Amino acid sequence: MSMVRKEKTKRDFHSTKYYVNALDKETVRTDHPLQRSSGQWSDEYRDGLIGTVLKNEDIPYIVICEQIFEDIIKNYLIDGIQRITTIYNYRRNVFKLGSKVENPLVEYEVIKTDENGNNLRDENGELIREIAVCDIRGKYYKDLPKELQETFDEYQIMEVKHLNCSDERIGYEIRRYNHAKNMGASQSGVTYLNSSIAEEVKGITTHTFFKDLGNFTKTEKKNDTFSRVVLETIMVTYFLDKWKSPLKDICSFMNENLKGDMLLTFKRYLDDISGVITNDTKNMFTSKNSFLWLATYHKFTKLGLEPKRFIEFMKEFNANLINRKWNGKTFEEMNKDSTKKKSMIIMKLQLLEEFMYDFLHIKQEDLQEVNILEFVKENVKSDATNDDIDFYNDILEDLKLNVVNDTKLLDKHNIPSLLGIIGYACENDIDLDNWFIDYFGFYKRYELNQKTNYLHMKKNLLTYLEKGLVA
Repeated sequence: MSMVRKEKTKRDFHSTKYYVNALDKETVRTDHPLQRSSGQWSDEYRDGLIGTVLKNEDIPYIVICEQIFEDIIKNYLIDGIQRITTIYNYRRNVFKLGSKVENPLVEYEVIKTDENGNNLRDENGELIREIAVCDIRGKYYKDLPKELQETFDEYQIMEVKHLNCSDERIGYEIRRYNHAKNMGASQSGVTYLNSSIAEEVKGITTHTFFKDLGNFTKTEKKNDTFSRVVLETIMVTYFLDKWKSPLKDICSFMNENLKGDMLLTFKRYLDDISGVITNDTKNMFTSKNSFLWLATYHKFTKLGLEPKRFIEFMKEFNANLINRKWNGKTFEEMNKDSTKKKSMIIMKLQLLEEFMYDFLHIKQEDLQEVNILEFVKENVKSDATNDDIDFYNDILEDLKLNVVNDTKLLDKHNIPSLLGIIGYACENDIDLDNWFIDYFGFYKRYELNQKTNYLHMKKNLLTYLEKGLVA
């Protein structure tokens, strides 16, 4: 019995003009989240390709992966993206050819004309053709003679299309076609991500923090280093005990364990830092150390302080603390060792955390999680029960409806003192509605020591009552 073989690939030829129009119409796409971005080539490589096309020489075939959805078919360019986008940009007059084009004198055939522009014919009535030469250096597409423009537009490119591909298949094909090419570790590692996660990560890498503020090289801005920083930060922030050094292992882990709010929270951190970063702290956010600083900022956000205080800590660290010994070593000395070894990452994060708390004059005991029932028993009502705590929580939910909820006062760490003041109000028959709005409108932070914060709120409430502002 014979087997029917389902077609997996097909080959075809299309003109450069076809691909220029296809990119405009997005019938061929260059934005698969697992694919590295365009613009990887130097000007010399870029100009060399255009010269090759104009001289009608051969170039390697390109590869497309077809992905079929319920109501649409997407054709992703997975190998040849640099070639096609270079052709597209030249056709759209985005750049002109430089002075280093190899063999820049291009011959082309023209029809001989008279002084009035009329075509000349020989004695047999055939058009007379001759060879002209164009120096393509310094020329945009629009500057080329029409004959070379036609040569460019009609140049044929071989296409291999892989049919009906899954995300996993596309990742595999991207890696396979780049095995023999200069695909960086970050670019290769990201291909192991699920495409939906990769798309979210790529979206974050366009943040102004990466594009304009951090201390990243021109090469790092092209080779997916930003994606690596995002993924490594998430890994050490939420899954440090599961740390894996190879990026492909991190990506495989993220496919199974990443939660949606983690990336949203990370983006908020970038927003915070971008709003307060200074010239003398920008240079500290390198591809090597950014994930350490961003993971430390995650710890900082639990303190209820303004972002500028973190930047002040970074400034002090860079000026003085970087050379302070911690367990016999300075941060700089640690940085000379393996930067991606789990034990070294843990040591660096502990150093940064302890130095940060010391700079901010924060006691470690104030950071410990507080048992809410015990807190209320000690400070408000000695015979409080879990039913009382549930009742206070219900009141807090009602009070929150009248204030902006995007406030550090509602941080998890501050809940014990909030429930404490609600318990005090219940015990003394006090209506908190107006005071709660006033307090949240004036105060933006809280004391980490929850007893100190509770006493502060209690004093503020009593002052409010003395002024006769609470019925």
